[in-house]
Amino acid sequence: MDGDNAIQALAERIEHFLGTCGQLTISIPSGTSGAGPVTFPAGRFTAPPRVVACNSGGGSGSTNFYCIVGAITNTGCNVTVIHRSAVTGTYSVQVDWIAVPSN
Repeated sequence: MDGDNAIQALAERIEHFLGTCGQLTISIPSGTSGAGPVTFPAGRFTAPPRVVACNSGGGSGSTNFYCIVGAITNTGCNVTVIHRSAVTGTYSVQVDWIAVPSN
């Protein structure tokens, strides 16, 4: 039993250092920008993590977008995509993100 507890504790510690990642699709029905929420797994972070996001090249015209991450808390953040040339349109932008502990 003690070995099981030690393995569980080690797995949780490693998971803490690895952070988490995912993908979301941000729809822009008409305009040059849009935003979407990211929710981190419950209890993963005890403080706001460091978060990076970029377009993954999928979706309509997504290579023409850059990402901004904001409103970062220990439970999630917000990702905004903005068209590089301010071209208004209808878009669907796939975004990859990763969050790692800040400590």
